[in-house]
Amino acid sequence: MQADLVVVGAGIVGATLVARVRQCLPGLSLMLVDDGQRASASALSAGLVTPFCGAGSRRRRSELAFDHYQALSQRWPGVAKVAFSFVASEGQRPLLFDAKPLEGRLAALMHQYRGASAKPALFQAGHAFVIDVPGLVSAYLAPGEGRLTRLAARVERLDGDGRAWCLQTSAGAVTARRVIFASGARSNALLGAIPGSLIKKIVAFDLHAAQLPDPTQGVIYMPARKAFVMPNQRRDGWLLSITSADWRAVADGRVDALPDEAREAQSILQQELPGLPIRSLRARAAFDSYCADGEPRVVCLPGGPGACALVGASGSGVRFAPALANEALVAVGLLANASAPGFINHCKET
Repeated sequence: MQADLVVVGAGIVGATLVARVRQCLPGLSLMLVDDGQRASASALSAGLVTPFCGAGSRRRRSELAFDHYQALSQRWPGVAKVAFSFVASEGQRPLLFDAKPLEGRLAALMHQYRGASAKPALFQAGHAFVIDVPGLVSAYLAPGEGRLTRLAARVERLDGDGRAWCLQTSAGAVTARRVIFASGARSNALLGAIPGSLIKKIVAFDLHAAQLPDPTQGVIYMPARKAFVMPNQRRDGWLLSITSADWRAVADGRVDALPDEAREAQSILQQELPGLPIRSLRARAAFDSYCADGEPRVVCLPGGPGACALVGASGSGVRFAPALANEALVAVGLLANASAPGFINHCKET
């Protein structure tokens, strides 16, 4: 088996890569290799793209994501625009696109959820996007333009001779001119230790109550607690995402939420949102790849040009996917400009 480009990993970053290549280089023979496991961050993602974006490359990537999903919302129904509110000190306001004190009906609702004694202040920062990540992956990988072949297999080894690459998979050998690994946390086990890349468990809880979320409620982000609450996409309950302290070297073993994490979720609800009418919560968890500084990296692989790995999506693969797709295609010589908001007129001929 052979292809011009092999993408490993059918999560949101890999699917975004496929979509970009199919649109801007339809003549390229493209193979997507994935082992079919769905205990991944993409499968369980809240799909939240927030305006809380920091500075430098994180801000640039976040702004590109906002442009990308804003445009996507005009032609695909799986992108919802929701209010974004956050609990923070005045000093954190410059980190957001557009932050102002919360007011009006939304302020009354948020204060009701937070309770009378909860501090510090509530601010509103425009809006966030909530993306149906599994739906978007399916849409990107649906039959259409381009020369796409899918291979259900596990990659066991990668070899390069300076001219081409050979992937040994559970379904046989695949040769390619270029290879991009977008397999999230599982890239670490295959490619070995990449400096600064660690595996972290991300944990979310489905919250249920007799009362449905208010339709005007959006996202409540709590930076000090490294957590957020939002109505789920079905609007029949809430989702609470917390930060786990479970760090690992590889994405092996069970990925269940721990009792301490359930207690942390209860603590956040009781202390930060005592007015949110929650009766029960159910945990879900996944592994994701993080870098020490929180910034995703495009790592060129040894063995010759034309191969790279995307590492450290840091729990925000859906937010970073548009920028990381561009940067990976630049790294393997298929895209001329990683910062271009569009990509159709910025691809190199091969």
